[in-house]
Amino acid sequence: RGEGQREGKGMAVGLMLLLSLAAPAPLRVAIAGGGPGGLTLARALSSLPGRPCVATVYEAQSELRPAVGGGLQLSSGADVLDRLGVDVSRVGKPLRSVLSRKTNGDRLLQLDVQAAMRAAGASRIGESADGAFAITRTALQAALVASLPEGTLLLGMPFKSATPTKGGQGVTCVFGDETIEADVLVGFDGISSSVATKCFGNGPLDSIFQPTSSGIRVIFCIAPGGMRPDGSVSQFHQWLGDGGYALSASYGAGTDHVEDMVVLCSTTAAMQDGEIGKSENTGWEAGDGMVKERALRQAAVAGMPPEVIKVIKGSERFYETEVRFRLPRLGWSRHGSIVLAGDAAHAMPPFLGQGANQAICDAYALASLLKRVAPGGTPAGALAAFERARLLPTTVLLLNSRILGFLETQSADSFPGAAFRDLFFFVTGKLGIAKMIFLDGAIPKGID
Repeated sequence: RGEGQREGKGMAVGLMLLLSLAAPAPLRVAIAGGGPGGLTLARALSSLPGRPCVATVYEAQSELRPAVGGGLQLSSGADVLDRLGVDVSRVGKPLRSVLSRKTNGDRLLQLDVQAAMRAAGASRIGESADGAFAITRTALQAALVASLPEGTLLLGMPFKSATPTKGGQGVTCVFGDETIEADVLVGFDGISSSVATKCFGNGPLDSIFQPTSSGIRVIFCIAPGGMRPDGSVSQFHQWLGDGGYALSASYGAGTDHVEDMVVLCSTTAAMQDGEIGKSENTGWEAGDGMVKERALRQAAVAGMPPEVIKVIKGSERFYETEVRFRLPRLGWSRHGSIVLAGDAAHAMPPFLGQGANQAICDAYALASLLKRVAPGGTPAGALAAFERARLLPTTVLLLNSRILGFLETQSADSFPGAAFRDLFFFVTGKLGIAKMIFLDGAIPKGID
Protein backbone atom coordinates (compact mmCIF):
# COMPACT_ATOMS: atom_id res chain seq x y z
CA ARG A 1 0.00 0.00 0.00
CA GLY A 2 2.86 2.41 0.84
CA GLU A 3 4.46 1.79 -2.55
CA GLY A 4 1.12 2.50 -4.24
CA GLN A 5 0.76 5.79 -2.38
CA ARG A 6 4.31 6.81 -3.31
CA GLU A 7 3.65 5.86 -6.92
CA GLY A 8 0.40 7.87 -6.93
CA LYS A 9 2.14 10.90 -5.45
CA GLY A 10 4.87 10.60 -8.04
CA MET A 11 2.33 10.54 -10.86
CA ALA A 12 0.56 13.60 -9.40
CA VAL A 13 3.82 15.54 -9.14
CA GLY A 14 4.69 14.56 -12.70
CA LEU A 15 1.28 15.66 -13.96
CA MET A 16 1.60 19.02 -12.19
CA LEU A 17 5.05 19.48 -13.72
CA LEU A 18 3.70 18.75 -17.20
CA LEU A 19 0.83 21.19 -16.70
CA SER A 20 3.19 23.90 -15.50
CA LEU A 21 5.38 23.36 -18.54
CA ALA A 22 2.38 23.42 -20.88
CA ALA A 23 0.83 26.60 -19.46
CA PRO A 24 2.49 29.69 -20.95
CA ALA A 25 3.76 32.27 -18.51
CA PRO A 26 1.39 35.25 -18.41
CA LEU A 27 2.52 38.41 -20.14
CA ARG A 28 2.99 41.16 -17.55
CA VAL A 29 1.65 44.49 -18.82
CA ALA A 30 2.11 47.73 -16.86
CA ILE A 31 -0.24 50.50 -18.01
CA ALA A 32 0.52 54.13 -17.13
CA GLY A 33 -2.74 56.09 -17.04
CA GLY A 34 -6.23 55.29 -15.76
CA GLY A 35 -8.24 57.07 -18.45
CA PRO A 36 -10.62 55.35 -20.89
CA GLY A 37 -7.77 53.98 -23.00
CA GLY A 38 -5.73 52.48 -20.18
CA LEU A 39 -8.78 50.96 -18.49
CA THR A 40 -10.03 49.50 -21.78
CA LEU A 41 -6.64 47.92 -22.40
CA ALA A 42 -6.77 46.25 -18.99
CA ARG A 43 -10.30 45.01 -19.72
CA ALA A 44 -9.29 43.64 -23.12
CA LEU A 45 -6.20 41.87 -21.76
CA SER A 46 -8.30 40.21 -19.06
CA SER A 47 -11.16 39.12 -21.34
CA LEU A 48 -9.94 38.44 -24.89
CA PRO A 49 -8.84 34.89 -25.78
CA GLY A 50 -5.18 34.10 -26.27
CA ARG A 51 -2.08 34.19 -24.15
CA PRO A 52 -2.79 34.89 -20.48
CA CYS A 53 -1.91 38.44 -19.43
CA VAL A 54 -1.62 40.15 -16.08
CA ALA A 55 -2.46 43.83 -16.53
CA THR A 56 -2.03 46.51 -13.89
CA VAL A 57 -3.13 50.12 -14.35
CA TYR A 58 -1.07 52.74 -12.52
CA GLU A 59 -2.90 56.06 -12.15
CA ALA A 60 -1.04 59.14 -10.92
CA GLN A 61 -4.10 60.68 -9.23
CA SER A 62 -4.70 59.56 -5.65
CA GLU A 63 -8.44 59.20 -6.23
CA LEU A 64 -10.96 58.92 -9.04
CA ARG A 65 -12.68 62.24 -8.55
CA PRO A 66 -16.43 62.17 -9.25
CA ALA A 67 -18.03 64.89 -11.38
CA VAL A 68 -14.75 65.80 -13.07
CA GLY A 69 -14.45 66.59 -16.76
CA GLY A 70 -17.02 66.87 -19.49
CA GLY A 71 -18.89 64.58 -21.84
CA LEU A 72 -17.79 62.22 -24.57
CA GLN A 73 -19.32 60.98 -27.80
CA LEU A 74 -18.78 57.24 -28.19
CA SER A 75 -19.26 55.52 -31.56
CA SER A 76 -16.33 53.32 -32.59
CA GLY A 77 -15.49 53.21 -28.89
CA ALA A 78 -18.98 51.91 -28.09
CA ASP A 79 -18.49 49.16 -30.69
CA VAL A 80 -15.22 48.09 -29.08
CA LEU A 81 -16.61 48.18 -25.55
CA ASP A 82 -19.58 46.09 -26.66
CA ARG A 83 -17.14 43.43 -27.92
CA LEU A 84 -15.53 43.47 -24.48
CA GLY A 85 -18.82 43.09 -22.62
CA VAL A 86 -19.00 46.67 -21.35
CA ASP A 87 -22.51 47.95 -22.06
CA VAL A 88 -22.41 51.74 -22.19
CA SER A 89 -26.12 51.89 -23.10
CA ARG A 90 -26.94 51.39 -19.39
CA VAL A 91 -25.22 54.61 -18.34
CA GLY A 92 -24.97 56.65 -21.56
CA LYS A 93 -27.64 58.32 -23.68
CA PRO A 94 -28.16 57.45 -27.36
CA LEU A 95 -26.85 59.98 -29.87
CA ARG A 96 -29.21 59.92 -32.85
CA SER A 97 -28.90 63.28 -34.54
CA VAL A 98 -26.44 66.13 -35.08
CA LEU A 99 -27.90 69.48 -36.17
CA SER A 100 -25.67 72.40 -37.20
CA ARG A 101 -27.18 75.88 -37.49
CA LYS A 102 -26.10 79.48 -37.70
CA THR A 103 -26.85 81.51 -34.60
CA ASN A 104 -29.78 83.13 -36.45
CA GLY A 105 -31.40 79.69 -36.76
CA ASP A 106 -30.56 78.96 -40.41
CA ARG A 107 -29.99 75.21 -40.80
CA LEU A 108 -26.67 74.19 -42.36
CA LEU A 109 -26.68 70.41 -42.02
CA GLN A 110 -28.38 67.57 -40.16
CA LEU A 111 -26.94 64.09 -39.73
CA ASP A 112 -29.04 61.06 -38.82
CA VAL A 113 -26.35 59.26 -36.84
CA GLN A 114 -28.04 55.87 -36.43
CA ALA A 115 -29.17 55.65 -40.07
CA ALA A 116 -25.68 56.54 -41.26
CA MET A 117 -24.03 53.91 -39.05
CA ARG A 118 -26.57 51.26 -39.99
CA ALA A 119 -26.09 51.93 -43.71
CA ALA A 120 -22.32 51.68 -43.26
CA GLY A 121 -22.66 48.25 -41.65
CA ALA A 122 -21.62 49.16 -38.13
CA SER A 123 -21.27 45.80 -36.42
CA ARG A 124 -23.49 46.34 -33.37
CA ILE A 125 -26.32 48.30 -35.04
CA GLY A 126 -29.53 46.39 -35.55
CA GLU A 127 -32.95 47.71 -36.44
CA SER A 128 -33.48 49.00 -32.91
CA ALA A 129 -30.01 49.10 -31.33
CA ASP A 130 -28.09 52.34 -30.92
CA GLY A 131 -24.49 52.62 -32.03
CA ALA A 132 -23.46 56.03 -30.75
CA PHE A 133 -23.78 57.38 -27.23
CA ALA A 134 -23.20 60.53 -25.21
CA ILE A 135 -21.68 59.80 -21.81
CA THR A 136 -19.81 61.72 -19.15
CA ARG A 137 -16.16 60.86 -18.66
CA THR A 138 -16.88 60.01 -15.03
CA ALA A 139 -19.63 57.51 -15.92
CA LEU A 140 -17.48 55.84 -18.57
CA GLN A 141 -14.54 55.56 -16.19
CA ALA A 142 -16.76 54.04 -13.49
CA ALA A 143 -18.20 51.46 -15.91
CA LEU A 144 -14.72 50.42 -17.00
CA VAL A 145 -13.36 50.17 -13.46
CA ALA A 146 -16.33 47.99 -12.47
CA SER A 147 -15.48 45.60 -15.33
CA LEU A 148 -11.93 44.93 -14.12
CA PRO A 149 -10.65 42.26 -11.73
CA GLU A 150 -10.15 43.59 -8.22
CA GLY A 151 -6.72 45.12 -7.69
CA THR A 152 -6.14 45.95 -11.36
CA LEU A 153 -6.24 49.74 -10.81
CA LEU A 154 -3.70 51.28 -8.43
CA LEU A 155 -4.12 54.95 -7.50
CA GLY A 156 -1.52 57.49 -6.45
CA MET A 157 1.14 55.79 -8.57
CA PRO A 158 2.72 58.34 -10.94
CA PHE A 159 5.18 57.02 -13.51
CA LYS A 160 8.79 57.83 -12.60
CA SER A 161 11.11 55.84 -14.84
CA ALA A 162 11.62 52.74 -16.98
CA THR A 163 14.79 50.79 -17.70
CA PRO A 164 14.82 48.03 -20.35
CA THR A 165 16.26 44.79 -19.02
CA LYS A 166 19.28 43.26 -20.65
CA GLY A 167 18.52 41.39 -23.84
CA GLY A 168 15.26 43.24 -24.42
CA GLN A 169 13.24 40.72 -22.41
CA GLY A 170 11.25 43.23 -20.38
CA VAL A 171 11.37 46.51 -18.52
CA THR A 172 11.91 47.65 -14.94
CA CYS A 173 9.46 50.43 -14.04
CA VAL A 174 9.14 52.78 -11.11
CA PHE A 175 5.63 53.98 -10.21
CA GLY A 176 5.48 56.16 -7.12
CA ASP A 177 7.76 54.46 -4.61
CA GLU A 178 7.29 50.99 -6.10
CA THR A 179 9.63 49.21 -8.52
CA ILE A 180 8.04 46.53 -10.69
CA GLU A 181 9.09 44.18 -13.48
CA ALA A 182 6.98 43.96 -16.63
CA ASP A 183 7.18 42.50 -20.10
CA VAL A 184 5.50 45.58 -21.60
CA LEU A 185 5.04 49.17 -20.45
CA VAL A 186 2.19 51.06 -22.14
CA GLY A 187 2.09 54.85 -21.95
CA PHE A 188 -1.62 55.67 -21.95
CA ASP A 189 -0.96 58.81 -19.91
CA GLY A 190 -2.23 61.58 -22.15
CA ILE A 191 -0.90 64.40 -24.27
CA SER A 192 1.63 65.41 -21.58
CA SER A 193 2.77 61.79 -21.28
CA SER A 194 5.50 61.14 -18.72
CA VAL A 195 6.32 57.88 -20.49
CA ALA A 196 6.89 59.75 -23.76
CA THR A 197 8.98 62.43 -22.07
CA LYS A 198 11.18 60.06 -20.09
CA CYS A 199 11.50 57.10 -22.46
CA PHE A 200 11.50 58.54 -25.97
CA GLY A 201 14.38 60.98 -25.79
CA ASN A 202 14.95 64.34 -27.42
CA GLY A 203 16.10 63.52 -30.94
CA PRO A 204 16.34 66.08 -33.76
CA LEU A 205 12.79 65.33 -34.97
CA ASP A 206 11.12 65.05 -31.57
CA SER A 207 10.19 68.74 -31.47
CA ILE A 208 7.85 68.11 -34.41
CA PHE A 209 5.83 65.69 -32.30
CA GLN A 210 5.46 67.86 -29.19
CA PRO A 211 2.01 69.15 -28.13
CA THR A 212 1.03 72.12 -30.29
CA SER A 213 -1.50 74.85 -29.55
CA SER A 214 -4.41 75.19 -31.97
CA GLY A 215 -5.11 78.77 -30.90
CA ILE A 216 -8.62 77.72 -29.85
CA ARG A 217 -9.92 78.05 -26.30
CA VAL A 218 -12.73 75.88 -24.91
CA ILE A 219 -15.06 76.38 -21.95
CA PHE A 220 -17.15 73.42 -20.74
CA CYS A 221 -20.34 74.43 -18.92
CA ILE A 222 -22.08 71.52 -17.14
CA ALA A 223 -25.61 71.75 -15.76
CA PRO A 224 -28.22 69.34 -14.36
CA GLY A 225 -30.34 67.63 -17.00
CA GLY A 226 -33.53 69.26 -18.20
CA MET A 227 -32.09 72.62 -19.25
CA ARG A 228 -32.25 71.96 -22.99
CA PRO A 229 -35.33 72.10 -25.27
CA ASP A 230 -37.87 69.28 -25.00
CA GLY A 231 -37.09 66.31 -27.24
CA SER A 232 -33.43 67.19 -27.71
CA VAL A 233 -31.83 64.75 -25.26
CA SER A 234 -30.60 62.49 -28.10
CA GLN A 235 -29.53 65.39 -30.32
CA PHE A 236 -26.31 67.39 -30.52
CA HIS A 237 -27.02 71.03 -31.42
CA GLN A 238 -24.16 73.01 -32.91
CA TRP A 239 -24.50 76.79 -33.21
CA LEU A 240 -21.98 78.53 -35.48
CA GLY A 241 -21.27 82.16 -34.64
CA ASP A 242 -18.67 84.80 -35.38
CA GLY A 243 -15.25 83.52 -34.36
CA GLY A 244 -16.49 80.39 -32.64
CA TYR A 245 -19.29 77.96 -32.00
CA ALA A 246 -21.24 76.31 -29.22
CA LEU A 247 -22.21 72.65 -28.86
CA SER A 248 -25.29 71.96 -26.75
CA ALA A 249 -25.76 68.32 -25.72
CA SER A 250 -27.07 65.94 -23.05
CA TYR A 251 -24.88 63.17 -21.60
CA GLY A 252 -25.66 60.05 -19.63
CA ALA A 253 -24.04 60.38 -16.21
CA GLY A 254 -25.05 57.00 -14.80
CA THR A 255 -28.26 55.02 -14.57
CA ASP A 256 -31.26 57.39 -14.93
CA HIS A 257 -29.03 60.45 -14.58
CA VAL A 258 -28.41 63.09 -17.26
CA GLU A 259 -26.22 66.17 -17.41
CA ASP A 260 -26.60 68.97 -19.95
CA MET A 261 -23.50 70.63 -21.31
CA VAL A 262 -22.53 73.55 -23.50
CA VAL A 263 -19.07 73.59 -25.03
CA LEU A 264 -17.90 77.02 -26.19
CA CYS A 265 -15.06 76.99 -28.72
CA SER A 266 -13.63 80.39 -29.56
CA THR A 267 -10.70 82.20 -31.11
CA THR A 268 -11.95 85.78 -31.43
CA ALA A 269 -13.59 86.18 -28.01
CA ALA A 270 -10.86 84.20 -26.26
CA MET A 271 -8.19 86.48 -27.72
CA GLN A 272 -10.17 89.53 -26.63
CA ASP A 273 -10.20 88.09 -23.10
CA GLY A 274 -6.44 87.43 -23.25
CA GLU A 275 -6.92 83.70 -22.68
CA ILE A 276 -5.04 82.22 -25.65
CA GLY A 277 -1.73 80.75 -24.53
CA LYS A 278 -2.74 80.03 -20.95
CA SER A 279 -2.41 76.59 -19.36
CA GLU A 280 -4.13 73.61 -20.94
CA ASN A 281 -5.64 72.49 -17.60
CA THR A 282 -4.88 68.81 -18.16
CA GLY A 283 -5.92 68.10 -14.57
CA TRP A 284 -9.46 69.34 -15.24
CA GLU A 285 -9.46 71.81 -12.37
CA ALA A 286 -12.88 73.45 -12.10
CA GLY A 287 -13.14 77.14 -12.84
CA ASP A 288 -14.70 79.84 -10.68
CA GLY A 289 -17.30 82.54 -11.23
CA MET A 290 -14.95 84.40 -13.55
CA VAL A 291 -15.06 81.48 -15.99
CA LYS A 292 -18.86 81.59 -15.97
CA GLU A 293 -18.78 85.33 -16.68
CA ARG A 294 -16.30 84.74 -19.50
CA ALA A 295 -18.52 82.02 -20.96
CA LEU A 296 -21.55 84.31 -20.94
CA ARG A 297 -19.52 87.12 -22.49
CA GLN A 298 -18.14 84.89 -25.24
CA ALA A 299 -21.61 83.52 -25.97
CA ALA A 300 -22.87 87.09 -26.30
CA VAL A 301 -19.99 88.09 -28.60
CA ALA A 302 -20.80 85.13 -30.87
CA GLY A 303 -24.54 85.87 -30.77
CA MET A 304 -25.54 82.52 -29.27
CA PRO A 305 -29.27 81.66 -28.97
CA PRO A 306 -31.30 81.30 -25.72
CA GLU A 307 -30.73 77.50 -25.60
CA VAL A 308 -27.01 78.07 -25.07
CA ILE A 309 -27.40 80.96 -22.63
CA LYS A 310 -29.86 78.99 -20.47
CA VAL A 311 -27.47 76.04 -20.02
CA ILE A 312 -24.55 78.34 -19.20
CA LYS A 313 -26.58 80.22 -16.58
CA GLY A 314 -27.77 76.94 -15.03
CA SER A 315 -24.35 75.29 -15.01
CA GLU A 316 -22.76 74.18 -11.75
CA ARG A 317 -19.30 73.26 -13.04
CA PHE A 318 -16.99 74.99 -15.50
CA TYR A 319 -13.75 73.81 -17.06
CA GLU A 320 -11.58 75.94 -19.30
CA THR A 321 -8.79 74.62 -21.47
CA GLU A 322 -6.77 75.40 -24.55
CA VAL A 323 -6.99 72.89 -27.38
CA ARG A 324 -3.67 71.25 -28.15
CA PHE A 325 -2.82 68.35 -30.41
CA ARG A 326 0.16 66.15 -31.16
CA LEU A 327 1.10 64.88 -34.59
CA PRO A 328 1.38 61.07 -34.54
CA ARG A 329 4.92 60.06 -33.68
CA LEU A 330 7.05 58.09 -36.10
CA GLY A 331 7.94 55.22 -33.82
CA TRP A 332 5.47 54.51 -31.04
CA SER A 333 7.64 51.88 -29.35
CA ARG A 334 11.14 51.64 -27.90
CA HIS A 335 13.35 48.74 -26.89
CA GLY A 336 10.70 46.19 -27.90
CA SER A 337 8.99 46.62 -24.52
CA ILE A 338 7.74 50.24 -24.22
CA VAL A 339 4.89 51.63 -26.33
CA LEU A 340 2.73 54.76 -26.46
CA ALA A 341 -1.00 54.78 -27.18
CA GLY A 342 -3.94 57.18 -27.17
CA ASP A 343 -3.14 60.86 -26.70
CA ALA A 344 0.45 60.01 -25.77
CA ALA A 345 0.96 58.87 -29.37
CA HIS A 346 -1.53 60.97 -31.35
CA ALA A 347 -3.46 63.57 -29.35
CA MET A 348 -6.15 64.98 -31.61
CA PRO A 349 -8.28 68.11 -31.27
CA PRO A 350 -11.81 67.43 -30.00
CA PHE A 351 -13.74 68.73 -33.00
CA LEU A 352 -14.69 65.28 -34.31
CA GLY A 353 -15.18 63.82 -30.83
CA GLN A 354 -12.62 61.10 -31.52
CA GLY A 355 -10.05 61.35 -28.72
CA ALA A 356 -11.64 58.77 -26.40
CA ASN A 357 -12.91 56.66 -29.31
CA GLN A 358 -9.46 56.26 -30.81
CA ALA A 359 -7.84 55.60 -27.43
CA ILE A 360 -10.34 52.77 -26.91
CA CYS A 361 -9.65 51.44 -30.42
CA ASP A 362 -5.91 51.61 -29.68
CA ALA A 363 -6.48 49.56 -26.54
CA TYR A 364 -8.36 46.81 -28.36
CA ALA A 365 -5.84 46.66 -31.20
CA LEU A 366 -2.86 46.47 -28.84
CA ALA A 367 -4.49 43.86 -26.61
CA SER A 368 -5.38 41.66 -29.60
CA LEU A 369 -1.77 41.68 -30.77
CA LEU A 370 -0.27 41.08 -27.32
CA LYS A 371 -2.62 38.13 -26.87
CA ARG A 372 -0.97 36.53 -29.91
CA VAL A 373 2.60 36.72 -28.56
CA ALA A 374 3.84 33.13 -28.46
CA PRO A 375 5.07 31.62 -25.18
CA GLY A 376 8.75 32.40 -24.91
CA GLY A 377 8.43 35.10 -27.55
CA THR A 378 8.94 38.82 -27.11
CA PRO A 379 6.31 41.51 -27.66
CA ALA A 380 8.47 43.64 -29.97
CA GLY A 381 6.72 42.40 -33.11
CA ALA A 382 3.29 43.04 -31.59
CA LEU A 383 4.23 46.62 -30.68
CA ALA A 384 5.48 47.33 -34.21
CA ALA A 385 2.36 45.77 -35.73
CA PHE A 386 0.20 47.93 -33.46
CA GLU A 387 1.74 51.10 -34.84
CA ARG A 388 1.39 49.91 -38.43
CA ALA A 389 -2.29 49.15 -37.90
CA ARG A 390 -3.23 52.35 -36.12
CA LEU A 391 -0.96 55.05 -37.57
CA LEU A 392 -2.95 55.79 -40.74
CA PRO A 393 -6.49 55.88 -39.28
CA THR A 394 -5.45 58.08 -36.35
CA THR A 395 -3.44 60.43 -38.59
CA VAL A 396 -6.37 60.94 -40.97
CA LEU A 397 -8.76 61.68 -38.10
CA LEU A 398 -6.31 64.03 -36.42
CA LEU A 399 -5.80 66.10 -39.57
CA ASN A 400 -9.53 66.17 -40.36
CA SER A 401 -10.27 67.30 -36.82
CA ARG A 402 -7.66 70.05 -36.97
CA ILE A 403 -9.06 71.36 -40.26
CA LEU A 404 -12.62 71.19 -38.93
CA GLY A 405 -11.72 73.17 -35.81
CA PHE A 406 -10.04 75.82 -37.96
CA LEU A 407 -13.16 76.17 -40.11
CA GLU A 408 -15.66 76.07 -37.23
CA THR A 409 -14.02 79.03 -35.47
CA GLN A 410 -13.86 81.37 -38.47
CA SER A 411 -14.93 84.97 -38.04
CA ALA A 412 -16.09 87.67 -40.44
CA ASP A 413 -12.59 89.17 -40.37
CA SER A 414 -10.57 85.97 -40.74
CA PHE A 415 -9.63 83.95 -43.82
CA PRO A 416 -11.42 82.16 -45.41
CA GLY A 417 -14.12 83.66 -43.18
CA ALA A 418 -17.39 82.76 -41.52
CA ALA A 419 -19.36 82.97 -44.79
CA PHE A 420 -17.10 80.35 -46.36
CA ARG A 421 -17.47 78.15 -43.27
CA ASP A 422 -21.26 78.31 -43.45
CA LEU A 423 -21.22 77.47 -47.16
CA PHE A 424 -18.81 74.59 -46.50
CA PHE A 425 -21.13 73.08 -43.89
CA PHE A 426 -24.18 73.46 -46.11
CA VAL A 427 -22.53 71.88 -49.18
CA THR A 428 -20.85 69.00 -47.31
CA GLY A 429 -24.17 68.22 -45.66
CA LYS A 430 -26.03 68.13 -48.97
CA LEU A 431 -23.35 66.04 -50.72
CA GLY A 432 -23.04 63.51 -47.89
CA ILE A 433 -19.43 64.47 -47.20
CA ALA A 434 -20.20 65.34 -43.58
CA LYS A 435 -21.64 61.86 -43.11
CA MET A 436 -18.50 60.29 -44.60
CA ILE A 437 -16.27 62.30 -42.26
CA PHE A 438 -18.34 61.22 -39.25
CA LEU A 439 -18.30 57.56 -40.28
CA ASP A 440 -14.54 57.64 -40.74
CA GLY A 441 -14.25 57.80 -36.96
CA ALA A 442 -17.48 56.00 -36.05
CA ILE A 443 -16.43 52.66 -37.59
CA PRO A 444 -13.40 51.00 -35.91
CA LYS A 445 -10.34 50.70 -38.16
CA GLY A 446 -7.09 48.82 -37.72
CA ILE A 447 -8.15 46.93 -34.61
CA ASP A 448 -8.46 43.29 -35.77
